[in-house]
Amino acid sequence: MEQYPLNLTFKGDRTYIHGTSMLDESTRILNRVFQGEVSMLEFMIHKMTNTNLLLELYDLKSCHSPIKDDIAITRLVINGQLILGRICSTSGQPNKRSPYNEAEIVGLCEINFAEKKVLLLSDISTYSAIEILVAMNKALHIQTLEKPVDSSWVFCRWDSPKWPLPASLSGVTISIKQALGSRLTKSEVCLNGAILGNIYFSAKATL
Repeated sequence: MEQYPLNLTFKGDRTYIHGTSMLDESTRILNRVFQGEVSMLEFMIHKMTNTNLLLELYDLKSCHSPIKDDIAITRLVINGQLILGRICSTSGQPNKRSPYNEAEIVGLCEINFAEKKVLLLSDISTYSAIEILVAMNKALHIQTLEKPVDSSWVFCRWDSPKWPLPASLSGVTISIKQALGSRLTKSEVCLNGAILGNIYFSAKATL
């Protein structure tokens, strides 16, 4: 087992670590450590946190199941090797903030209410691919689905056959395919007729 600290910030005025930060930073570390093609990526957030985080890496063949204290886990294949990454809390909190203006992204989108589908009309280079997709999907959920009044739609899982995602996401669409009330939703992400992955949301009380 090897441990790597995640270089994190609080986004905007949030008081919790955003799921996009966990995914972007953990995949950055994985690319640095293994330097190979990533496939069959699964990233699942178990609970929200406001602490600093560590990424623990294991060979999936020799590792037992994730433990209850994991903040998030990721499973993936790199150069044919099955890897499990556990994201766990450590001491302290991030001391920096970074901008994340979701309205800037949503302003470049078009929502089809009947089909529960959102389209990105033009790319925006200010944000990472997962930041763009999460903002799009959140806007789609707010506009088309109901949730408890004391909760917010939050990103909780990403699955994709390949990583990283394309550099330009202009024309990407997200369509809600399944909704178990507000407990869990599954949306399909497509670009130029190809499925990039699936993104999952849940309505939760935020920190």
